[in-house]
Amino acid sequence: MLHPHKYKRIQAVLATFIILAVVLVFAVHEVTTAYIGLPRSAEDGQSRSGADPGQELGEGYGALLLAMVDDKADDDAAGQSEDTADGDENASYAVAAQNEAAPDGIEDLGDEYAWADEGEPESEGDLDNDEDDLDPEERWRRYFSPVGESDPVEIDYFDDALFIGDSRVMGLMLYAGLTEATFYSEKGLNITTALTSPIVMRTGGEKITIPEALLQQQFSKIYIKTGINELGWRNLAMYGQAYGQVVSRIRALQPGAVIYVQSILPVSQKKAQADPVFSIARIEEFNEIIKKMTYEQNVHYLDVFSYIIDDNGFLPDSAGSDGVHLNKEYCQKWLAFLQCHTVLPYTP
Repeated sequence: MLHPHKYKRIQAVLATFIILAVVLVFAVHEVTTAYIGLPRSAEDGQSRSGADPGQELGEGYGALLLAMVDDKADDDAAGQSEDTADGDENASYAVAAQNEAAPDGIEDLGDEYAWADEGEPESEGDLDNDEDDLDPEERWRRYFSPVGESDPVEIDYFDDALFIGDSRVMGLMLYAGLTEATFYSEKGLNITTALTSPIVMRTGGEKITIPEALLQQQFSKIYIKTGINELGWRNLAMYGQAYGQVVSRIRALQPGAVIYVQSILPVSQKKAQADPVFSIARIEEFNEIIKKMTYEQNVHYLDVFSYIIDDNGFLPDSAGSDGVHLNKEYCQKWLAFLQCHTVLPYTP
């Protein structure tokens, strides 16, 4: 038997180790939260269906989402704001606005999204091998800079197109006259729910996820637009990675489609000045991340932002009543831009 003094000494050592372990776990938790820089809401990183993102999207995307999810301790804070762009519970930007951390917490992207002096993204294998000696930035300008103006196409050009996005895309569906195009859109959709939320209605009333729907139908063109619901993210590099994972998954499921990623649209001057999270400068920073992500993913970037803004750099007041969502006139202007910015040959 152990001597009583030795037994007490062992107890003391074990107690010390337990205390140190608890302190270490707490410290890791706090450092991780500070690094990710997102509101502490599990809703921002999990499927609305309750499914494990890792199971639905694969280990890479699932791990990325799980890295962005904190515990439920501050979920009540996420539900306090009613001022959201899409008016639903996905209020990551609104929470960031409340604590005023997002505008001042923009991360330095470092080398992750900087132009490389050597080598090229692994996903560039589809490019012309004769151009391998191009400088990466020159390659971006030549192949993946914003799609330039082209001859206008008719509405039937979009008959075999798919539009994926948030409530602004829902406005395009309602007002632009694209009666034959397909829309996978939902109020509040963002890159953490785009592939996990069951939003596609099938015959019989069943709803399935976008990846499930993409397995059932092939499209010639896919237009993706999200971002207004993510403006509260403080870690822009993480945002670019997550968006890239979404695009990569869609491209894998639709290998024959030409994929366009659209910029985040502007907001009105009143909206931008009322909430720093919606500032035009912030939207432009996010658009730069999106643009560079399209370069890495070998897809096309559409700069709708520059087409929609007024002379002062904002969404015109006449474009909508809330400074965020477009009315019929401006949804038709948006469509007119898409008609004049295509990369596929068109035969009426």
